[in-house]
Amino acid sequence: MASGGHAERLRRCITIGVGGTPLSRLSRGIPWVAVTVNTHHPLFWFLARPGIESLEDLAGRRLAVHAPHTPPGCFARIVLRKAGLDPDRDVHSVVRRPGDYGMDPRRLRAGEVDAAYVGSTMAPEAMVAEHGWKALA
Repeated sequence: MASGGHAERLRRCITIGVGGTPLSRLSRGIPWVAVTVNTHHPLFWFLARPGIESLEDLAGRRLAVHAPHTPPGCFARIVLRKAGLDPDRDVHSVVRRPGDYGMDPRRLRAGEVDAAYVGSTMAPEAMVAEHGWKALA
């Protein structure tokens, strides 16, 4: 990944990341400067189709979620556990590919998943209003 022009581009740009960005920079020897920002608003939300009113209602349902070993996937698992759900047994995880953040709303609209763990690239209030979905957490 850090070969040729790509490595030079990484050296000159700003990237935003929860954990993958520092890891990729450290593992590939790319120098970096870190800036930490705290927010008052969550960076990820669980959105669900109508009829699902709480995280507990996800038991036995299909959930589009990041891979467990990624920072967003770890956060999702923490939230599910706090709601009393075992993320490995109580929900049917549909692990999403990174990058295509429009994939989860498409899957929700198509009925391929019952809920999705979406990031801050989307305004949950707008998605809830437009589609009639529920923001669970």
